Amino acid sequence: MFGVAWSLNFILLGSTGRISVISGPINDEIGAMQRIHLYRRANITDAAVSTFSYFVPWHLWPIVMLSVIEPLAETYTFITPPAPSDFFLTTFYPAVIWVVMLIAVLTGWGRSFEGRHGERVVRWFANDIPPDARVESTYGTAGER
Repeated sequence: MFGVAWSLNFILLGSTGRISVISGPINDEIGAMQRIHLYRRANITDAAVSTFSYFVPWHLWPIVMLSVIEPLAETYTFITPPAPSDFFLTTFYPAVIWVVMLIAVLTGWGRSFEGRHGERVVRWFANDIPPDARVESTYGTAGER
């Protein structure tokens, strides 16, 4: 799920609205197959979509910002346009959140599953689906909701 949203950042140049619309249903299906709770699916999708695109220089928002600042720098000499490499060092919050979520996905930290009646079954650092989340949900699969 994290990889789907993250890879779409490269293809769609960081347009977070389009990435959320495209990766949301894909991640919902993947998460439903693994019985991952809806909250966890939404958090993983949101973190992958809303972080990575803000600290790489070839995405949409840095290009727009640089295209607006450069003409202003010609008129106003006190404005210094940032170099494209400055984005990675100055937008540390999205980078940290991205790393934290990647570690959470890889280790299973805070992983929650969907129980029998849609309740949240939390298993810290669990990589296997717990027995009480293996039964078919009364709410159906992701496509039936």
